[in-house]
Amino acid sequence: MRLPILAGGVVLAAVPPAAFAAEVQQTTPADWTETTGEATAARLIQACVAPPYDTPSKKMACFRVALDACLRDNGSNQSQYDLNVCGDYSAQAWRARYDRVMARADALMARWAQAPADSGKASIAARFSEQEQLWRDWSKADCEMRGKLSVGGSIHGFSVTLCASRHVAARTLDLENQIDWWESR
Repeated sequence: MRLPILAGGVVLAAVPPAAFAAEVQQTTPADWTETTGEATAARLIQACVAPPYDTPSKKMACFRVALDACLRDNGSNQSQYDLNVCGDYSAQAWRARYDRVMARADALMARWAQAPADSGKASIAARFSEQEQLWRDWSKADCEMRGKLSVGGSIHGFSVTLCASRHVAARTLDLENQIDWWESR
């Protein structure tokens, strides 16, 4: 059994949710290369958040599924190199998912900006971009604060990446639900 290690107060070693164990077990070290790592992470994340496991609380448990599979396949959570590379694949996959949901949001907000004022849609559209920038500013500041104790250490980059990835995962999952609902209106 692996013992957890800490980075900025975050447990690094965790067991992927049992419901996704079969999907996670299908990866090998060959899935984690410069050309395949992000796609592998994206596939694992998608499998983890797909029905029937698509409740908000179950989805958030997926934020580390790719990171943990990569670490399992490529050594351990004791190697700074493995932590950095695997953390980057996971972060890139979450960032790409965030970018896709933001493209949906931007298209929806562009349509809503043209809606009659009394519908409420125009005011949501005006507020949304402001709110998203506030979230980005908060996320950056929060991760900088959380990483302060690791500045100068080899774990610092990973600590900040893990924090940002966790924030992006949570925001992405929240926005996916919100945009799905808004698009139905």
